[in-house]
Amino acid sequence: MGYGVYSTVWLAFDLELKQHVALKILTADSFGQGYDTFELGILRRIRAQNSSNPGATHILGPLDNFEHNGPNGNHVCLVFKAMGPDMSKYRRLFPKLRIPLPLMKVISKQLLLALSYLHDTCRVIHTGQSARVMRKTANMAPSFLSLSPDRDSRYQASEHPDRNFGHQQNVPASTV
Repeated sequence: MGYGVYSTVWLAFDLELKQHVALKILTADSFGQGYDTFELGILRRIRAQNSSNPGATHILGPLDNFEHNGPNGNHVCLVFKAMGPDMSKYRRLFPKLRIPLPLMKVISKQLLLALSYLHDTCRVIHTGQSARVMRKTANMAPSFLSLSPDRDSRYQASEHPDRNFGHQQNVPASTV
């Protein structure tokens, strides 16, 4: 489905829920090498919030997480609801590759609400995404994703210790 510097995302099928999921597999060197991505800890911090903030409904949280020991080391795997295409693919559905303005306004509002929720309620700052992220992850065969029905559960769940988010500084309040 996609890839970034520290992860690859595969489309998988959940045998218990009988639905497709997005399986995000972090590279083995994402943790414990002095430059942890903190992704799992941040997702747990966001999930722990009990908020009526309207932006909370626009945040996709993990359904589950587990660890997989592969040939390149230990990988943290995050399971998410399978969603639609990213914006670069979504715009291909429209003439001249342009998302209509009324729809773009709705998308922008939802994005700003989500970012406001992350900042104001969760105290998390999203540092952005780049469309031109270089691929760092190793190629993984799709067979890695087959979730065997003979397992006791659909996947092996394990807890990864919470991460230290580093030095916390107060950031001036901003208006979205």
